[in-house]
Parts: sequence; structure tokens; C-alpha cells
Amino acid sequence: MFLEEGEKMLESCLLPECIYDITENPLDGNQFIEYREHLKHVLPTLFDLISSRELELFDVIPETLKFRRLFVEFVCEQRGDCDFFRTDVDNLVKNLVSCEGKLKKILQSDKNLRKEMFVVYKSKLLGQAWKKNLGAIHGFLCFCRTSFEGNATETLDMDKEMFILSIGTQFLENVDPSFKLCGLKLFCLLLECSNEDSLIETNTHYVIYSQAMDNIQKLLNEECSCAIWKCIWLAVSKDKTLARDPEWNKLDDCLNILIYRLKIESQPGTRRFLEETFLSFVSFSVVADKREIGVDLSNLSAQNINELLDEMLRKKGATFDNFKCYRWAKNILDLFVVQLLTIASTRQEAVSTIQFIHTVYLLTIAAIRRDLLDDILKQFIKRVMPICAEILNIYHTADNVQKSTASFLETVYNQVQEKSQGNNYVSALGSFLTHLKDQRPTP
Repeated sequence: MFLEEGEKMLESCLLPECIYDITENPLDGNQFIEYREHLKHVLPTLFDLISSRELELFDVIPETLKFRRLFVEFVCEQRGDCDFFRTDVDNLVKNLVSCEGKLKKILQSDKNLRKEMFVVYKSKLLGQAWKKNLGAIHGFLCFCRTSFEGNATETLDMDKEMFILSIGTQFLENVDPSFKLCGLKLFCLLLECSNEDSLIETNTHYVIYSQAMDNIQKLLNEECSCAIWKCIWLAVSKDKTLARDPEWNKLDDCLNILIYRLKIESQPGTRRFLEETFLSFVSFSVVADKREIGVDLSNLSAQNINELLDEMLRKKGATFDNFKCYRWAKNILDLFVVQLLTIASTRQEAVSTIQFIHTVYLLTIAAIRRDLLDDILKQFIKRVMPICAEILNIYHTADNVQKSTASFLETVYNQVQEKSQGNNYVSALGSFLTHLKDQRPTP
């Protein structure tokens, strides 16, 4: 009796199929008010039942399969990435978060349940059906992540690979960035959780690589851009011959577009998105020819760029003759010298801008040939020091601006001191840093 009661409650809590094509009509939270009200009334009773009958409800026997399947489908919907239809009642959200551990345990330990879930999602996502199943779109991504990420005991078989590839392609072909992002995330998961031999045999890695490259120049939102780079990295890590793809000229075109947009953009929000996209792009392009250094590039992010560069420099991975990367690096440094003062219009903008330039500086310097580096650094320092001095003068009472600027200039100084000892501009930069430290108040 209690099992049937639980099944009925779960079925009523699944997001109903939309009555119209969600890819052609904009969504907003107001469309799901009635659904969220229903959750508010039903979920407390459901959670009470689960709490009191947990061992019986989740016992791995045929009689409980339907309940467990509905439980997985519902929790994956609610813990997916779409805010429109998720409950926003605090205590219900806490209960759902607490269900995540249970969800992972039952999915990763029950192969038959995972097989059953693929049957469910195939019925809701293949063909045109997905365009009315918003819950299944986001639920499927959550299901795949929960089932296969970090699951060392199982990789995706070929049938599941082909299904995920087809669904990801459907999502990526849509114009809505949120659906594109779902597709890209599925591609990343597919590349991370599949058997490498199977990927190569079916050419799946190349299909994903090609689709990611086709979307580079569309400059979607920040999350999509980062997911595109990750797809490319993961695909190249499976097959290094992809790095010789003549289509890489798209990367050069993309950089030029970004530099132009950065030069003319004045809106802080748009500019920050462009900077994040730019940073992701530069990370990819500058280290593109350095895969042999033994660094994991699949999870490249702003947070681990410094560690990556340290590793590159220790193994002398930065000494290569790549004119394209050299040209990019020089253009980037020139751009930031011009932009440094004009975009630091507030204290916080000054801090974030200097930190951003600091990171890009590290990346781009790593791309420049050592025999060309001295003159470029000399010109860069001659132009950047007066601008940094002006920023410090404007924000002379702002300790966070002082710290960020000092950190940036110390990086430059350490770099040039190592490569250009005895030059006047190195001494000038050292004196400037000493003066800056003397001016800062003692804690």
C-alpha cells in the first residue's frame, strides 16, 4: 500500500509535458507557479514516507523498481540546472539536497536501474519529443552526471554513447544558449566517461570536436564558451592528430573578434563576459602546442593557470617557435596597455581588471619565444608602469588596488629580472616596486 502511495506522489510531482514547443516560445518562471504550488503540498508527505519506509522503498527487488525509477527521475529533474520549475521552498530544497547522496548510491550500484532510466529518457528525448519535455532535458544531464562521473566501475557502452551523442547534438543545434549548454555538457561527460578505444573506433571524439569547433565563433554565453573549450581539449587528449587540423584558423579569427569587442565595449557586465571568454580562449590557444608537458589540460580554469605555467616553465615547454602564438601574445599585451586605465573606472573594476591582466600576462608571456621576449617586455614595461602609477595615484587609499597592482608588477619584475639582468628598465621597475611597498601602510 505504501509503495503504491509513494509511486502516485512521485508521478504527480514529475514536471508535466509542455503543451507547446519550448524551443520556439520563451520560458519564464510564471509558467510553473501552479506546478510549484503542487510540490509545496505533496513533497512534505512524500519525504515523510521516504523517511519512515526507506529500507523497504529502496530495497533492490523487482517490486520496488518503479518507485526507484520515479524517485530517480524526479530528483534528477529537481537537482538539474534549470531554475524555472524547481521548488524554491527552503525546507523542501534541503530535503532534495539530502536526497542526492541516496540518488548517487542507488544509481551507481544498480545497473538494471540505470538501464531502465535510459529507456525512460529515450522515450522522452528522441526525435521531436524533447521539445516539450523540459524536465527530461535537465533531468537527463543530472542523471548522466550522477551515474557516470567518478564511477570507476563502469564506462559508457556504445549504445549509451550513441544515445548521448544524438541527444547532445539535438540540444547543440538549437539556438537557445541554455539548450546548447546542455548539449556541450553531455559531450564533455561522454568524452570523460567513455572507453577511449570505443570513442576512437566510432569516431565519436571527432564528431564532438567538429561540432565544438563549429560553435567557437558564435560567442555564446560564458558557460557555453568554457564548455566548448573543454570539449576541444578532451577530444584532442584522445587523439593528438586533431591539433594539426587546418580548421584551427577559426581560433585566430575568434581572437581578433574578441580583441575588437574588448576595445569598444564599455558595459561592465558584457565586458566581464568577454574577458572570461577571452581568458578561456587564450588559455587554449597559448598552450595548444604544449600537450607533451604532462599537464592535465582537460580541467583548465583561471584558478589553475598559474600552476600550469609553473609546470610548463619547469619543463621548458614554453620554448617553441610558433609565430601565431607569438603574434597573439604581442597583440594581447598591446591591447591591455591601452585598456588598462580606461576600464578601471571604479575601485572594484581596477582590482578585477588588474587581476585579469595579471593572468593574461602570465599566459601570453609563456607563448613568446625567448629570443624575442626581451624587447617585448621592455616595451611593455615602459608603457605599463606610468599607467599603473596613475591607477595607484587615483586609488592611493584603496589597499586592495595597491595589493593587486603590486602583485602584478612583482610578477613582471621577477620575469624580466631572470631574463634581462642589468638592463635599465629592469632597475627602474625594481625601484618602482620598492617605492610602492614603502608607500603602503604597515599592518
